Amino acid sequence: MSFKPLRAFWFKVVVLLAVVIGWQLGVRWWRPVIEEVACVECSVGVPGLLSVSHSTKAKAMIITSASLAAAMPVRSRASGPLAAWSVRYFEARADDKERLEAEGLQLAEAQRMRMAGLIQSDPQRALEQAVPMVVRQQLPAFVLARIEQRVGGRGDLETLAVSVPDKGVPAVQREARIEGKIYQAHTYGRRAESAIRKNVPLHGVALDGHLAVSENPLRVLEVGEIPPANAEVIAVCPVSGITTPLAKDEQGAYAPITEETPAAQEGYVIRYYCNGGTW
Repeated sequence: MSFKPLRAFWFKVVVLLAVVIGWQLGVRWWRPVIEEVACVECSVGVPGLLSVSHSTKAKAMIITSASLAAAMPVRSRASGPLAAWSVRYFEARADDKERLEAEGLQLAEAQRMRMAGLIQSDPQRALEQAVPMVVRQQLPAFVLARIEQRVGGRGDLETLAVSVPDKGVPAVQREARIEGKIYQAHTYGRRAESAIRKNVPLHGVALDGHLAVSENPLRVLEVGEIPPANAEVIAVCPVSGITTPLAKDEQGAYAPITEETPAAQEGYVIRYYCNGGTW
């Protein structure tokens, strides 16, 4: 009696089982994991969103405090001189103030010239080179009046023209309207792909009517930054539901942001996110 037919039959069975098991493992590996999106409104893209699916086509994303920290702009040392100057200025004696004011104006003018070009030529770099909010909140008014301005809120972003570049004129021209003001908008990333966006969260830095628009609808508040006292604040984390205890001092100011109390600005609203270790 020959065992060859029986041996061939079992060989085919083993091969078929291997194919089925391999297919099941492949489907499970590439199947998108569906999670609730933490920021439903931010359809243009939330900073630091982490995909929770192995599939590149998966849309499910979630915000974590670690991702918020990673979304912070990479700061250069461009604003370092102004930060150091502000410390010396406020610690100086009255008779040294005049000399330091002249130095501060020179530093502000240098920052202004650098930013004027970057906002139009490289908006992403301009946001990285902008004076951090922590430093801005320490600068005197006569310096703040000379450097780039922070812009944030809700507004419209529209494409005005698409043409062939000529003599430095960009092929695509955009306009942003925020709080009744009109800016010539300079975009990158996801914002560069948008034709018309109405009543969406926008933020960036502006100078002489030109605005570098961040591709992210949220602005992550910096560690040490003091949230505006008149801002609409939501202390409940949209992911975990945990409430961050908030209090104001005698002057009505919120406590500075810490690593344990991450927060982000969306339009006119500041949302606090719970500590990443509790998620």
